[in-house]
Amino acid sequence: MLSENVRLHADGGGRVPAALNTLVGVRNVSKFIAEGLSEFWQGWDWSQCDINGQFRLVTEIDGKTTGAISFGYDVDNRIIDIYIVRNPDKLSALLLVNIQ
Repeated sequence: MLSENVRLHADGGGRVPAALNTLVGVRNVSKFIAEGLSEFWQGWDWSQCDINGQFRLVTEIDGKTTGAISFGYDVDNRIIDIYIVRNPDKLSALLLVNIQ
């Protein structure tokens, strides 16, 4: 599913925890998800939605949106980019305007 050159980008806006730098490579991204995010995301509710015409995942805690995750794909349909938005300002604007 992941390209060997996958990149994980996170945006917390300095207001919530997020990776500070873009992670690159299947090993680094997989390790970060398995060892860092899997525990951090425990207890979060997940749902799928369409934002700006594309598939996204949205996370919530107690009914409050905590993140939006989107993906970019290479020509072989492997995930080349993972975008995690946790910045509350961006989330509120994104979710109010773009969820279909």
